[in-house]
Formats: sequence, C-alpha cells, structure tokens
Amino acid sequence: MDAQVKFRVDASTPQSAMKFPVADSYAFNETAGDAGITISGTARDMPSGTTVGLRIVEVSVQRSSDSFWWKATTPKQWVPTRPDSQSGGDR
Repeated sequence: MDAQVKFRVDASTPQSAMKFPVADSYAFNETAGDAGITISGTARDMPSGTTVGLRIVEVSVQRSSDSFWWKATTPKQWVPTRPDSQSGGDR
C-alpha cells in the first residue's frame, strides 16, 4: 500500500490591524500599572480554499524610555528581556 501525503504551502501574508493604542501614542500609566489598559486589534490568516487559520496571536509591549518589556504574568513588572510566551499572555 502506497501512502500519499499532500502538502500545501501557505505563501500568503497574515493580516493584522492594531486598533488601540494607535501608532506613536501612549497608553500606559506608570502609577496605575496595567489597570484599565487594553490592547486590541485583529489578525487573520485564512489561506485560499482552507478552513484553518491562526492558532495564536502574540503581542509584546516595550517601554521606549529604557527598552524594558512588560511581563503580564505574576509578578507583573517591567523586565530587561522580552518574556517568553506563556498562557496568560506575556506577549
């Protein structure tokens, strides 16, 4: 019995759009921490003729003043290296 495997290469570029915050704006308040701040947007990658799409979308937040990264898991804090993706959303 010959086994056949069909491969499909997704050469299309995923689509994404950031809704908030807008480019070059400020949305984080140092004294309030992450309270009330929501990053939102959309992402899409549906290759023609398929029903599969994105499995995960990751977001990283980097502070411009010192290039530290926001670590959204406990303990929530600014860190010098970009946190790894973890459930609960570091990025």
